[in-house]
Amino acid sequence: MAIYSLNLGFISRSKGRSSVAFSAYISGSQHKDEQSGKTYSYRHREDVVMSRILAPENAPAWALDPAIFWNKAEQFEDDIIHQRFQGNAKNSEKNQKSLTYRDHLLKTARTAQTIMGAIPLELTREQAKSCVEEFLKTRFVSRGLVVHYAIHWDEGNPHFHGLITRRAFVGNAFSSRKDEDIVSPPEHRKTRKQWEVIVNKHLALSGSEVRIDCRSNKERGLTFKASKHEGYYAQRLGERGDHSHVLTYNEETRQHNIQLLCDHPEVLIHEISQKRITFTHTHIEEEIIRRVGGDEKLFAILKARIEGIGNSNDYAPNENFAENLKDIAAKLTDSILKNSEITQFVDQNIQAEPIFTSTAYKKQEEKITNLADILSHRFSKDIPSTFVTEILNKESLKLGFSFSEEQTATIHYLCSGPDIRILNGRAGTGKTTLLKVVAEVYQTSGFNVIGTSFQRKAVEIMEREIGIPCRTLDSLKLSWEKHEHQSALVKNGQLWGQAYLSAFQKMKKLELQRFSSKDVILVDEANMIGGKLWESFLAEAVNKGAKVLIIQDTEQIKSREPGDYGRLFAERFGSCETREVHRQKITWQKECSVLLNKGHVLDGLMPYQQKGYLQWHETTYSTREAIVNAYLKDLQENSDQTRIVLVYRNRDVDSLNQLIRLKLKEQGVLNSSFKIRNQEFSIGDRIKFTQNDHHGHFVKNIYANLLQTVREHFNPTQIQGVKNGTFGTILARNNQYIKVQLDDGRNVKFKPSKYKYITHGYALSIHKSEGSTFDRTFVALDPLLNSSSLLVAMSRHRHDVQAFINREEVIDFKALLEKINRGKFKETLYDYEVPEDKKIYLERIQKYANLLKQSTDLREKIGSSLKSNASFWKHPEFKNYKNLLDQKKEMASEILSNWKEHLPYTRLAGLRKDTLEIEVGLKSRPLSDLEQRASIQAQGYMDLVRETQHLWKTILETYPPVLTKNHPLYPTYKKLQEERNSLAAVFAENLNLYRPFLKVAKNKEGQYKDYWNNVVEAKDRFMALSLKKHAVVHIDSQQQKAFEDRLSLEYKEFYKNIKYYKDASSEATALYKLCKNQTKIFCLSPEMLKHSFQEICVRRDSSALQIVRNYETHQLFLEQFKIQESKLFTHATFGEIREKARTYR
Repeated sequence: MAIYSLNLGFISRSKGRSSVAFSAYISGSQHKDEQSGKTYSYRHREDVVMSRILAPENAPAWALDPAIFWNKAEQFEDDIIHQRFQGNAKNSEKNQKSLTYRDHLLKTARTAQTIMGAIPLELTREQAKSCVEEFLKTRFVSRGLVVHYAIHWDEGNPHFHGLITRRAFVGNAFSSRKDEDIVSPPEHRKTRKQWEVIVNKHLALSGSEVRIDCRSNKERGLTFKASKHEGYYAQRLGERGDHSHVLTYNEETRQHNIQLLCDHPEVLIHEISQKRITFTHTHIEEEIIRRVGGDEKLFAILKARIEGIGNSNDYAPNENFAENLKDIAAKLTDSILKNSEITQFVDQNIQAEPIFTSTAYKKQEEKITNLADILSHRFSKDIPSTFVTEILNKESLKLGFSFSEEQTATIHYLCSGPDIRILNGRAGTGKTTLLKVVAEVYQTSGFNVIGTSFQRKAVEIMEREIGIPCRTLDSLKLSWEKHEHQSALVKNGQLWGQAYLSAFQKMKKLELQRFSSKDVILVDEANMIGGKLWESFLAEAVNKGAKVLIIQDTEQIKSREPGDYGRLFAERFGSCETREVHRQKITWQKECSVLLNKGHVLDGLMPYQQKGYLQWHETTYSTREAIVNAYLKDLQENSDQTRIVLVYRNRDVDSLNQLIRLKLKEQGVLNSSFKIRNQEFSIGDRIKFTQNDHHGHFVKNIYANLLQTVREHFNPTQIQGVKNGTFGTILARNNQYIKVQLDDGRNVKFKPSKYKYITHGYALSIHKSEGSTFDRTFVALDPLLNSSSLLVAMSRHRHDVQAFINREEVIDFKALLEKINRGKFKETLYDYEVPEDKKIYLERIQKYANLLKQSTDLREKIGSSLKSNASFWKHPEFKNYKNLLDQKKEMASEILSNWKEHLPYTRLAGLRKDTLEIEVGLKSRPLSDLEQRASIQAQGYMDLVRETQHLWKTILETYPPVLTKNHPLYPTYKKLQEERNSLAAVFAENLNLYRPFLKVAKNKEGQYKDYWNNVVEAKDRFMALSLKKHAVVHIDSQQQKAFEDRLSLEYKEFYKNIKYYKDASSEATALYKLCKNQTKIFCLSPEMLKHSFQEICVRRDSSALQIVRNYETHQLFLEQFKIQESKLFTHATFGEIREKARTYR
């Protein structure tokens, strides 16, 4: 099936367009616009293969000349407007209104319709011409309308453009009545259907089996089906070969999805584009492979369709299944990427790979951008600066404080300039306060200020705190659609009498909900608005002449739809920012909010960690219990303040709501329970309303007395009803009503039989809390959080916040940071429009990304080829690896030196500033709990190394090495040495963990610095060989001790004798060498050395004699200590001689 594409629109002067200019564009001609005097030339176009005017029979010759015809059409619109609005000489007020409206119509008139349709690739140029002309004649010329069409034959994208008059051609002139019926939504649907019918007719005539379908994918059922979970029993049935409904359904589903993939590849692209705006060849290929999996039957179906094999059963499975599947997936991907009706080439990504986008998304972004461009060039509500200052001063006096310089500048910015203004107001910076002044400025200047937002809660806050009428974007869009439908009913000429009057009155009522040129629209939380809502909203603002003020925080939670239009607008048109945090009252928490607003997660969270505000618990149960206890404790201590528990997942919202209620019931705070929709509530319960009741039809205000009731009834600014997200506390309940005190101070009541949409209000999802403020918050930090949702969670409080982490989900602070920082940047196609003078920054990021990949790949290569116990740095490729790291570090320094210019491209590469700062040594990397302990141990080890070195040096100043055991400091030295060697042995078991903290690096200045950036003398540098030596000494001593412990008491004695002899023999040898020098050594004279030598010889020989006397029992250990028998016997002889001499004396 070919792709269906037919777009209808208007030539509107409000957008700066002209039918003369568009005629020249589509036909590749040159026309002069007689009204503006401009000449439009598109003669350079080479894709125009056909251009012609189709007019009713008997039309004059000039109607077939585009240059003449469209100038006359434009002039006729002016003539009609002048004729209908000539002013009123008798009434000056009516005269002014008539002339003003005439000028407005002259500037905003829609002078023609436009149509553009995709021509199936299967049609030749002649076939396409016949098809397009039949369609245009049947649908438009038959109604007396004139159509100028052109066919553009782009490679892979043939299409036609049509320019259609708004008025039928009667005789030799235009009708005074516009054909409003043809542009109504019902008729649009007919137009789309007629194009389908006529195209399919011509496709059939051409012999092609391809067809188009005007229905949406959803209407045609063209969506991938989801498979069902295959549980234990289903799998066991399958293994036994028995029938399973689940397995059968899943088999049918997989086959359906593969068939759909072959017939309608646009469905696959639609699914991929919901996850990412841009994609590579690999992304599509992998998605196809994923859908086939290891199912050879599905592969056979896919292969048959792609390669045109008649019967999929002809496929014979072979051992190259994976390779064959990849080949087929690549072929299908190639065909998809060549089809411009489905995909469009964008550019190259950071990895220099070609990237693509869906044609549908590209059209959406282009349309939204074009609408915003029109607003950016229109200056209809630019308030004088002096007037803004005057209002600002009045409001300052009324509020009792002065606005900051930042707030003042923001107010002036929003009240001036073009019809689109953007405020990037960071969380907690007091946006609401300054927007109240902005609203006052515009209202005092005679404009209507209207508020809107994606979320109902945000609308309620604007309505209450700014004091302007507000509605959600969805509500506005729905009312506009209703108005268009009602207008079509009125204008189609089929109604009369009472039916017509009723429809007309309803149309007029709905018309009041359309924007006007007197409207200024505040769009709050614009970062959460998706493309579909932006498209309808901006079109309304452009067509009706409204001004749009976009209020957003680009760092907070985004829309779930593809794209990031709020950021696109800010970068395309410029913006102002508020960064001074006012919400948080504790100074250091304000600073944290500023850092989190900038996306600096590490710096923004670290103070909370250091001050104990991140509370770590071992289990889910203990974490929830801690949250509940903290909430209840605060409820007792700060009962006059607001509080909320914020969690990421809805299931946690429900669990914590119930746990808090259970505790409150135990304390007797809640009583008189009742149920609504199987949910228990009590008097005193905190609740949240979950469905809108804008006008108080069900949830009604309670007034103190009749006078107040009457007064508020006629007060147009009095807030009525509730919104989805309104909080309150249940005060009372009787047989009919439930009475609730809302957080805005109002008391309301409702009948649970009529309004049942409430839930418990102790806990709230982080997503729904955006835009809200509470005195105190209790946040469960979830592993699914990203930097945007973290910012929302940690910036909702005024006075304090406590965060709770479950170690079963996040083990420590480093792991928390890693999970939060993994969030993906939401891109737009505008991000890839890189100006020539900015390409140097993009190229630098690309170089860094390439170096990162090369170094990572090389490290993996070295690691996989290393033999056991081989040193990484001794590998032949280590030098190349080190060189890549040095280049990467240098590149990181260059990027950081001009971060602002590199920022747009670091986001595309997924690079964070703190990552680069850590790499170049400007910041320490965050440590896990294990690493934190390792760093402390490493510091202890390095201190021990230095201390033992110092002690040994001190001992050697007065004692020769052989006599050091006799030094008074030797026991202390020996104790420290054993402690040092013990730590070294621990490090050696996991050297990768400890190595970073022991490493000393040389900087550009030639200084040696350790991990903590302390200057280290060259002689004090840590050497890995020394650590290994210390570890070996400890291991040997432990093995020796273990060996001794295993010996019997008798053999222990023999072992000690041998060891004693070995030590005495070594000492005697060392002392003999000292005596032989005949010089004064240290503080000992040659005589003293000689005396010491003689003493040790006596002990040695005596020990040797004892061993020889029990030679057989000692012989077991002689080899272990490598003792030479000849020397042993000699020394034993000396010992025996001395013994006999003593006996003789």
